[in-house]
Formats: sequence, C-alpha cells, structure tokens
Amino acid sequence: MNTKKKSILKYTTLAFVVYGLILSATSASFSTDRPSESFSIALSTSIATNYTIPQSIKCEVVLDFNFTQTDSTPQNFSCKVPRFDTRGPSSLLSADTPPYQESVLLEHEIEGSQYEPFATQDRFNNTFDVFNYTNMPQGQEMSYHAKYNVYLNQIIFDDLEEYNPSYDYFDPIFDLYCNVSDVFANTSDPQLINCALNEVGINADDSPMTKARKTCAFVSDHLIFQSMSGVHRGASWAYENGKGDGSEFCDLMIALLRIYDIPARKVEGYFIGPNLQFRPYEGYSQTNYFNSAIWVEYYVPNVGWIACEPQVASKYKTSYYTLLNIVAGSWFDFPRIDNSTLLLSEWGNAMYLKSSSYDAAINFTVTVLDTSLTSLPESIGINSILSTSMVLFCSIALISLAVFRKRKTRIRAD
Repeated sequence: MNTKKKSILKYTTLAFVVYGLILSATSASFSTDRPSESFSIALSTSIATNYTIPQSIKCEVVLDFNFTQTDSTPQNFSCKVPRFDTRGPSSLLSADTPPYQESVLLEHEIEGSQYEPFATQDRFNNTFDVFNYTNMPQGQEMSYHAKYNVYLNQIIFDDLEEYNPSYDYFDPIFDLYCNVSDVFANTSDPQLINCALNEVGINADDSPMTKARKTCAFVSDHLIFQSMSGVHRGASWAYENGKGDGSEFCDLMIALLRIYDIPARKVEGYFIGPNLQFRPYEGYSQTNYFNSAIWVEYYVPNVGWIACEPQVASKYKTSYYTLLNIVAGSWFDFPRIDNSTLLLSEWGNAMYLKSSSYDAAINFTVTVLDTSLTSLPESIGINSILSTSMVLFCSIALISLAVFRKRKTRIRAD
C-alpha cells in the first residue's frame, strides 16, 4: 500500500498523536469465528456488493495520552481527534463501503477539558472527538483514553470488467469526490487531461473497473517511488517529474479517474507490523510504532468503494488486512485557537497547538487477538524448502554413490 513514513521524535510524540493518530470507533457487532462472506450485485440497494473476505484479523487497540501545561503563562489548547470509525455496511455512515474495518468502542474517556467534549462528523462522514481549554493554567492536565476491538478485513472484489453501470451525476458523491479540482488533484490541468485521453489506453466503452485497472497500471509504471520528505507535490508535479511517494501516486490516480467521471478519494491510516507484507499472528503486539499509509478508493454504482494500490498494477480491486483506517477524503478543516479554520490536504497535522510548552506521554498499543488467514502455499513454507533440499541432497548422494561403485567395479575388473 502507498506508504508515507513520518519521523517520530521523542519530544514531538504528543503533537503527532494530536495531529492525527487518536482513533475511536462506531459500534458494530461481530463474532470471533465469523465465516468468510460473499455478496452479489443488488441493483436495488446502495450497500456494497460483489466482494469476498478471504482474510481478517481482530485487534485490541489501546490509545492513551496526557499532557501537562508547563508554561507560567496560561495557554490555549484545541484538540480534534479522529475516531476509529467502522467502514462498512454495518455503519449508516458507510453503507456503500465494504467492511474494510469494523470497530467496537469498549472504553472512552476524556478528562481535563474546560468545555464538554463532543463528537462531530465532517462532510466525508469521518467522526471526530473535539475538546479544548482556554487559558489553561500551569500544571493543568488533559488526558484521553480509548480502547477498541477492531476487525480488519482483506476485501477482494469480483471481476466486474463487464459491468458497465450508469452513474447518477446528481449524487452528492460527485460533489465530494469527482466534480472537484484542486492543486493536488488538478483535473483541469491540460497535461493530465491529455494523459487521461491519450496515454492511459482508455476506451470510451470501458467499464469503471477496466478504467481503474488501466489507470492503476499506468500510474505504477509512470511513477518511480521517491520520498518527498513530507512535502505534498500533487498529481501535476508527479506526472511531469515521473516520481513521488504515496501521496503523489494517489493524487495522480485520483485525478485521472475523476477526469473519466469516476468518483475517487484518498484514504489514510496506519499499518500493523514493520511493513505491508507482514503476516500477523495471535499475540503479536506493538507499542508506539507508527507507519502511515495512503491509498485510493474509487466508486462503482451498486458495487461500492473499491480499494486500490496505485503502486502495484495488479492491486486495482483488493485491499490489505493490516491497515488501520483513519480518515477518507481530503482538505480537512482543523479548529484554531483564534477561531479561524486551517485547511490541510491530508490528515498529517490534525490540530493546531498555539503553545509547545507541555510535558506529554503517550501509549498506543495494538495487539492481535485473533487471525483468520489463508494458509501459505507449501512451496514457500520452510518445511517444504527443507524437504525439497533433503530430497535433492539424497538424490545427488545416491547418484554419486552409484557412479562411484560403478567406477570401482570397473577398476577391479581391469
């Protein structure tokens, strides 16, 4: 999955958390022995369809942080914290999204806020906790605690390249995720329009999934991954320079899909383990280990939001099961102490702190409680490798012994 790693320094840990790490959840019910699921197209409903869940993991997520105001002068703090939302049909906020993430909030507590904390939703249906303090005196503390059970599912969509539905261009989805041109997904850029029409290989009668497949292949081939050191460049820059990190891969794919009138959006989160190839196991636990990930979802009517990995041509209709989803969309607004609004294209800096005078502590622990994973092919298993090696060794030994005996017999005969 598209990854954009951010350095975490000891003295900026709280800022990072308040800037985008703190996650909560909407309620959902699930069983630890839930079977795999399969769905078919239902033209009469907007609930996500036509996918399977081959693998999933269940995690416990514990989030704690607290900070103490250390400046002798009263300071202002305003906190906006994204919740670890359920993203799937079991939530009214995301019925047209397959169950990438199913979350249950077990414990939730905010202490030290001057005003009553409250939850709010943005235009993309992301949920946030909001709490703050005006003129916070020296020594005053604020704390946040949340505990969740979270199912993370791998979603694989069926081959829908023959399915070519009509879009409802009056659907609000288009205002949010298609009829939008901005500096990072500039659909009015003549170069990107020319690219979409002449370089990607799209035919007018191609289905949405076919267009997504061809676009994903083009983006993964056209761009070379290169860290941008936290600088967001956007689709136009990425296309012209042929490089970028996770953000640029996503921006270019989103811009091209929107030019084809296919709603597309960016999703951000964190992955479990040292890399996206990590295979979780029951009992695995990590604390304060942060790796951010950014990927694309595109919308197909009567099917839903399909996850896509623009860095890998083959991953145009499948998702990873180790991604903790945080927010979908872009251009998030963050409250500032002076009551103005700060708009940021990505979740990176989730809140504005007027003062840096504080002592902070954080605990973000993810523990894998259960897994439902497909078996590894025997051909890549260590036992298979050892068995194959042993058979090969024995075969060579037997052949060598036979040749040696034959030569020895000939010598005696002579």
